[in-house]
Amino acid sequence: MLNVIGFAVIITIGLIVIFNIIGKIISNKQARNWQDQAKGPGTTIDVDGRQVYVTIKGQGPVTAIIEPTIGSASPEWWQIQNDLAKHMQVITYDRAGYGWSELTNQRRTSENIAEELKKILEAKGIQGPYLLIGHGFGASYLQHFARLCPQEIVGAVFISPQPLDSSIYFKELNKDVLVKSGIDKLPAIQSMLMLNKLGVIRRFRNLLFKSPPLYYYHKLNEDTRDILWQHFCLQTQMQMVRLEYVESMRKGNMERSKKAGGFPDIPVKVLYQSTVTANKGLISEGLTEEDAKRVDEISRKQAQQFLAISSASEWIEVSDSSQFIHLDQPNNVIKIVNEIVNSINSAHKL
Repeated sequence: MLNVIGFAVIITIGLIVIFNIIGKIISNKQARNWQDQAKGPGTTIDVDGRQVYVTIKGQGPVTAIIEPTIGSASPEWWQIQNDLAKHMQVITYDRAGYGWSELTNQRRTSENIAEELKKILEAKGIQGPYLLIGHGFGASYLQHFARLCPQEIVGAVFISPQPLDSSIYFKELNKDVLVKSGIDKLPAIQSMLMLNKLGVIRRFRNLLFKSPPLYYYHKLNEDTRDILWQHFCLQTQMQMVRLEYVESMRKGNMERSKKAGGFPDIPVKVLYQSTVTANKGLISEGLTEEDAKRVDEISRKQAQQFLAISSASEWIEVSDSSQFIHLDQPNNVIKIVNEIVNSINSAHKL
């Protein structure tokens, strides 16, 4: 009897292993087939022997450059890009390893990412003046880029900006709060990377779209959501997300960024969710009211560092929005960007 049970267990385990291997092969094939055929409004271009996916729309004296946060791909900005392109030239792109952009062996530091962006613009012959639009860690990448060519930058809109130094969170908050609040993203990134490696992540689509960050895509059209899902399922993208996040946690990142040069004294708008909305969201993730308040205080102080980079900065609180303001309230973002561009055009007589 025991031999029969043991044999059945072995057969069951064997079948599970076989099904997982088959699932992984199918998932990898689907990813390769999708990755081999770049879609959407953009195209891939050669930058230093590496293919980079770039989308350029609109015309105008000012070029808006959009830089998503860690883990976010350019398609989540296409809707806003289409609207902004009525009044200016707008460029979105995918960093190395994201979507249809090929991998790189360069470290994912703000220095390298800023230099890569500079080369993309040079490859496409796109010159300033530039308006920078950065979300989350993308704001940090763009403030470094601005220090490389300060004379070409005429304005910036930073949405829920995050400096490339998370050490204060780990000093002030315990592990449970760090994970529940989403401040410590490494456990979630590692889990997604494991699901990618096992080839089973596609089985969890419905579940994952109920949780951040995919939850915030519910207002986007179905085609864009599907493209973003395909991005999310790429093992290469999740590998780059992990490397970017690890680099973002290194001490001294902001100091090293400042050594690249001075930030221009230009109009800077910093958009951030209201305290009430932030605390409500954190409490819904399982934090106590006290912990939620502390997390929001630290996050707010982190974002307010971006006010100090220019004497012409302004803090704008946005009610009823998550930190993905561009997805929750795209019209608000479009309005603010258009206002700053109109102001720039008038001031510079462009």
